[in-house]
Formats: sequence, structure tokens, C-alpha cells
Amino acid sequence: QEDEVARFNDWPTYRHDASRSGTTGKPVNAKIGAEWDVKLGGRLTAPVVSDGLVYVALTDQHRIVAIDQKTGQVAWSHTIGGRIDSPPTVRHGRVVFGGADGWVYCLTTQGNLVWRYRAAPLDRRSMAFEQLESLWPVHGSVLVHEGVVYCVAGRSIFLDGGLRMLALDLETG
Repeated sequence: QEDEVARFNDWPTYRHDASRSGTTGKPVNAKIGAEWDVKLGGRLTAPVVSDGLVYVALTDQHRIVAIDQKTGQVAWSHTIGGRIDSPPTVRHGRVVFGGADGWVYCLTTQGNLVWRYRAAPLDRRSMAFEQLESLWPVHGSVLVHEGVVYCVAGRSIFLDGGLRMLALDLETG
């Protein structure tokens, strides 16, 4: 029963679910207020919540941070080689996200790297937002459906060889 309630309250991906519905079936209390406040600094992505952890990316610091939902204490953080412009997707004990470095990352919910996959077809870089990044960045929240991670690498269908859509196995990358 408690696990079912916790799952009902989770928001494990951008806009809640794979359909990006942005809705929850639970009524929202009219009286809301802050339970804790944490200063992370810099630009942040939208948060996602799963199994008692709040996940947010510090975009320009190249970091994903997991925060305890009850206390506001930082549980762990993981730094990658480029900007992270979108929140991760949490599914089956995995935290999956893409970076402007052209890679897709999969961490455990404890912050340990499970796998990473270079979504960029080549390791070519340019300057963007005063930072070095891949010509094929992985922008946007990745979608996880039935154990498959879906993402797109690239900036435009007209630039640098176009876009590259990938389907990766959640467990193995």
C-alpha cells in the first residue's frame, strides 16, 4: 500500500510520464508550502521525483544532483563532460539523461555509473554557450518505454550531418 502511494506521488520524468501529460491523478492540496530549501546555484532544469529522491541538473555545471525528498539534503551528484539541459528520466532503478557532450548516461539511483553511450557519430566539438560541446548534443529528456531508452543526438536536420535517433537497452546501453 505505501509503495503504491509513493509511486502515485512520483514524477519520474519530464512532465510526469512517457506521454508528457503533465498531470497527476491525485488531488493537489490547496495549502502548499516549502518543506526545505537548498541552494545549488546556477541554472537548474525542472525537477523529477522518484522513490524519495528529487533529481535536478545544474545545467552549466554539467551535474545531476539527487536530493532527499524529505530532508532536502544532497544525497549524491554526478558530473559529466558537458551541459545538461533537461531533467533525467528515472525508471527501474536507473537514472538516464543526455548531455551536450554527445553522450547518454545511465546511473543507478545511488549515483553510480552503469553505462554511457556516445550518441554522437563522431567526436567533433564546437563552442556553444561559452562551453565546448559536441556537434551532436543530446538535448531534451530521454524517453524510456518498455526497457528501451529513446533519444536524439544533434542540433538540426540541416547542420553537421543531421539528427541521429537512437534506441538503447536500458540495462546494457
